[in-house]
Amino acid sequence: LGDSDGQFRFAHCFEAGWGVEQDYEKAAQWYEKAAKQGNVDAQYNLAVFYKNGAGVSQDFLTAAKWYEKAAHNDDADSQYMLGLFFQQGAGVKQDPGEAVKWFQKAADQGHAKAQYNLAVCYSSGSGTALDGALALKWYEAAARQGHAEAQDTIGRLYFKGEFVAQDFSQAAAWFKKAAKQGNVNALRNLGCCYAYGYGVEKDERQAAKWYEKAAVQGDASAQYNFGYFCYMGFGIEQDGEKAIYWFQKAASQGNTYAQTALQRLGYL
Repeated sequence: LGDSDGQFRFAHCFEAGWGVEQDYEKAAQWYEKAAKQGNVDAQYNLAVFYKNGAGVSQDFLTAAKWYEKAAHNDDADSQYMLGLFFQQGAGVKQDPGEAVKWFQKAADQGHAKAQYNLAVCYSSGSGTALDGALALKWYEAAARQGHAEAQDTIGRLYFKGEFVAQDFSQAAAWFKKAAKQGNVNALRNLGCCYAYGYGVEKDERQAAKWYEKAAVQGDASAQYNFGYFCYMGFGIEQDGEKAIYWFQKAASQGNTYAQTALQRLGYL
């Protein structure tokens, strides 16, 4: 098989176990043959193999090499990963400016994760000048593609009035988008909006519902808040035992409000 597309397909068969016994080592060998002929998909997959140590010894230096080759061939996933490598100093010398460069290239191609990471760089001034307008632009670009962390972040920006005029209704709307995807921060934040009437009509039942979802995912603040709702009977049937359970969950994570509540109730 001298054709790079054929080599790539052959490698993929070994990787997935399609028609042959699954064999990551053989998959890596065929991906490398195709990658050396300039097959961009093979270059990316080979980089992933080296990053994860699948079929080859884990080697971030070699992973970075293949990500870079594919990135120069305009592969957005590789540009994003190369950005992460420069951000973290994995296989390359840590360089926040280079990270921004590659996030930008991938973001311009519509890569949602790159758009989010680029927004984080602009909002924190990492590798580039702090720029709230550009941060908001790229958070929104990622959020429109359904990136839950971006949606939650935009919600927090509207809630605090950071980089944008404070707008609780917009905050709640973005929290709801992210919460529906199960983002734990958004679940808690949406619970808070319903508990206090920020941007939505105050609704203790809705607050309890969203706090509980976040609590189940392990968020300590939500565990305390849901425990408090159980203890007081806010939006849910009053249940002291359930309240203690959630206070203990939150307290074990260091939540001081829960620790104080347990102490006052004689459980500490």
